[in-house]
Amino acid sequence: MDFDQDNEDIVKGYDPLIMRRLVGFLKPYIVPVVFAVIALLVATAGELFVPVLLQRSVDDYLVVSWFRVSEKDMAVPDLHVLSGKKKPVLAGGYRYFHEKELASLTRVQKDRLAASGTLTEERFYLAKVSPETMPVLSDLGDSVLIDVEAGGRGTAG
Repeated sequence: MDFDQDNEDIVKGYDPLIMRRLVGFLKPYIVPVVFAVIALLVATAGELFVPVLLQRSVDDYLVVSWFRVSEKDMAVPDLHVLSGKKKPVLAGGYRYFHEKELASLTRVQKDRLAASGTLTEERFYLAKVSPETMPVLSDLGDSVLIDVEAGGRGTAG
C-alpha cells in the first residue's frame, strides 16, 4: 500500500466526534487541566498588568506633576473647583495640587490663573518623609522644602 501524505485531501478541518473522543482521554486528568488553565489565565493577567503598573509609576511618581498655589490665593474664584477635591497637601504656606486635579479646570480658567500669577508653570515633586530621612534631605539644602506640619510629607522643588 503506497501512502502519500502530500496528495491526501483534507475533508474537514473540525470533526466533533474526534474532539469528543480526544476530550474523553482528558477525564482522568481533569484536575491538572483545570489548574493549568487557571494558571495560564493568572499569568496572562499578570503580564497584562505590568505595563499598567509601570505607566502609573512613571506618571505619578517619576514625572514632576505637582503645582502649588499660595494659601492667600485660594480665594480666587477659579480655584473653587479644586477646593472640593480630596484634601490638598499643605506645606510652606502653599497648597499642592496634582496635575490630575488641575484637569478639572477649563483652559480659560487655567489661562486666567496663569495671567494673575496664581498658577505658575513651576512644578514640584512630593514625597512622604520619615524622621529617619530628615537628616539626609536637609543636606540637600534649598532644593528640598520640608514641612513637618504637612502630615509627614515633604516637598521637593
